[in-house]
Amino acid sequence: MPIALLALVLTTAVPAPAIEPPITITGTRLKDYAAAVDACVAGPCSPKKDIVVSIRYAEALFRGGDYIGARGVLAKAVRRQAGAGAVEPVALSQLYLAQANVAAHYGEQRDVRTATYASARVTHEFLPADSPDRLWADLRVADLRLVNDRADGFKAYRKVAADARAAGQPSIAAAADIHRAWALHKTRLDSEAVRLLAELAATPGDAARPYRLVARVLTARIARDRGDKAAIDTVLRDIAGEPDPGQPLLVYSPPLPRPTDPFYVDPFDVPVDHVVKSSDYAGLQWVDIGFGIATDGTVDTPEVLRSSRSSTWAAPLVKMIAGRRYTPSAATAGDDVPGHYRIERYTLTADFSVPVGSLIRRRSREPHYEELDLTDGNAPPHAPG
Repeated sequence: MPIALLALVLTTAVPAPAIEPPITITGTRLKDYAAAVDACVAGPCSPKKDIVVSIRYAEALFRGGDYIGARGVLAKAVRRQAGAGAVEPVALSQLYLAQANVAAHYGEQRDVRTATYASARVTHEFLPADSPDRLWADLRVADLRLVNDRADGFKAYRKVAADARAAGQPSIAAAADIHRAWALHKTRLDSEAVRLLAELAATPGDAARPYRLVARVLTARIARDRGDKAAIDTVLRDIAGEPDPGQPLLVYSPPLPRPTDPFYVDPFDVPVDHVVKSSDYAGLQWVDIGFGIATDGTVDTPEVLRSSRSSTWAAPLVKMIAGRRYTPSAATAGDDVPGHYRIERYTLTADFSVPVGSLIRRRSREPHYEELDLTDGNAPPHAPG
């Protein structure tokens, strides 16, 4: 689920889940974040301030690898502010979203569903039907519905797109259509996906330009998946003469390596809190990978910046990122070095479930990755996959 972690936008409309800017954390000690939360607990503190300092503290814990601590901070904030929807519906919705994002990396899909639906429920109860925050929340719910029922998910995407167009929110409508098109491709309904992307690529207006670009990129990626190895180079040549989008857009990436590949030898020997609980089959690991994107769209020097302990299991991820292609993009104003720099978090996790013959919820032996862009600042519209 392509949702940026702990994004909190309280003074402007909430952007697409895939392009929400993360909170920038610079120069603040962990104990200072904790003290700010403690001050709010002691009171008096407005609901908005309580939510803001709680999310900031939780993100600091998450970035440091303390997923359990982050979950605890967010859960306590939810208990304190669950009734604040009437006065701070956007902030409360974002608090639930933060809770869902941390739960996904921790492997607690039950909490992901509960928090995502709670985030949407707040927007429906306290925001008007044409609110961008409400529409983005509906899109996140549609992503979940797709996981449970393919037909239901496609129906939900169509409804979000229709509601967004009726509300005068063409960007949200385009995002919903892009999610649906990529889901069609993943279910091997390529003809329908390409047809929908063609409609998006033909959408007029300056506001739709980023989504037109995404549609063209996804069309090329579908063509490449079907054997047209020149499709990526073709689309890169086609967009080379267009205005600089400001941020590079991922055009191609090698497949995500499978955690079950022979390279991984007992990848779950180091849990995030460094203590293996008896109720768990396994723990989890995380790694932050930094890399540059040159002005020609190639990746420069991907490297592990930090990790839960050993990072040898992440070598295939570094190799995957090295093989990416992005759209060409000039350096941002003030940069000393041409190109862009990004940081991505990968968590090697496994979902909790109750095994057959047991009454205890524990991690499964089916590991998977959760991904998150930790780069500070705004990101462009995101191409799924």
